[in-house]
Formats: sequence, structure tokens, C-alpha cells
Amino acid sequence: MISFFSFTRGFRVLVAAVSTCLLISCIYSEIPGLRPLGPEGSDESYVHEFSNFVFPKKVGHFLRLDMHNNDRHGRDVSVEYNSDTGIMLTVQVYPAWRSTLEVRKDPLEEHFQGVMGTVLRNSPDAQLISEGPARVTQNGKSYSGKMAVMTMQDFRAKSKPSRKRPKGISDLRLFRLGEYFIKYRMAYSEAIRGKAEKEIKGFMISLKWPSEEG
Repeated sequence: MISFFSFTRGFRVLVAAVSTCLLISCIYSEIPGLRPLGPEGSDESYVHEFSNFVFPKKVGHFLRLDMHNNDRHGRDVSVEYNSDTGIMLTVQVYPAWRSTLEVRKDPLEEHFQGVMGTVLRNSPDAQLISEGPARVTQNGKSYSGKMAVMTMQDFRAKSKPSRKRPKGISDLRLFRLGEYFIKYRMAYSEAIRGKAEKEIKGFMISLKWPSEEG
């Protein structure tokens, strides 16, 4: 026979679990610009209402960790993913304003240089390994972009003295889809670079872009 105290303890655990799930649901559902595709609180795929970009819970080897809006309207959003091999990956979708697209000769190149400048200012230990064109195929169409790969101290080893921290890789890729920029930022240990490059390639193929035709 189940005692009253055992029942009460079990009920409290159940209430705590349900409350946690409801809290997570509220946090996700209240992010401006992002809404769940499935039932409220299902925590599966979310869609960016302005660009129609869909962010599944799982993409290849990566699981979605967190989502952020970077402006109060939700036009600029970032979604974080992580793989069990230790790769941290962020996808940011944000407007390339029409005035910029019309006036600038190459808005993507200009914006890329601005992003690179910010990265290098914020990470004085960063060393550029390579910089050049990037390419991705989505919906049967090939898109050109820009990429840069840098080494820097592995941010996950901050507890160690700076001179003993292992090297990390920071990988930046920037594309444009219509009136939106799509920026990928990847960070991982230099020790897993070969495996990381394969997993990142799989992610970029598996995370589908919205069709330009809507």
C-alpha cells in the first residue's frame, strides 16, 4: 500500500516536472519572431516568421540548445546548436536592409569585412588561417558567400592559464538570401578539426533554407 507521504512526494516531483516543461514552453513561445510549427510547447521545429526560416530541434549531429531575438521585433534571430563531439554552432538570420542592397555594389562583401573586423577586435589572440569564397546548395540552387577560418584560444578552457589553453577553431560563413543575411558561426577544438568539418558540412546541407519564391 502506498503511504500518504510517498504519494505526496511523488506528486510534488510530478508538479515540479510539469512546471519546468511549462516554463520552457513559455520561454520559447515568447521569443518575438519565432513560433513553434507544432502544438504549443512541443519544442520541436520553430519558424522565423519574417524570413520563413525553420529551425528543427535536431539537424544531423546537432541538437538545438537555445534561441534568441536580437531586436525587439524579432527580425534578427540567433539559434544555437551543439553536437556531441563538442562543436558549438550558431545560425543568425537578420535583415540586409533594402537601402543597403540597392546602394552598395557588393553588400555581402562589405558586411563580411565588418563582421570580420568585429571578431578580430573582440578576440585579439585570433589568427586568420584562411579567407575566401563559400558555397552552399539549397533548393537546387547554388549560393555564393564568404568564409573565414581562424585559430584562437579554446574558450571552453578558460579555467586554465592562457599559455596552457589548447587552440580552438572559429569558422565564420556568411550568405545572403533575398533581403536576409544568413551567418553561421562554428567553434570547436583544433584537435577535432577533420571530424568537425564533416559534421558542419552535413549541418549546412541538412538545415534547409526557405524558398525564395516563398
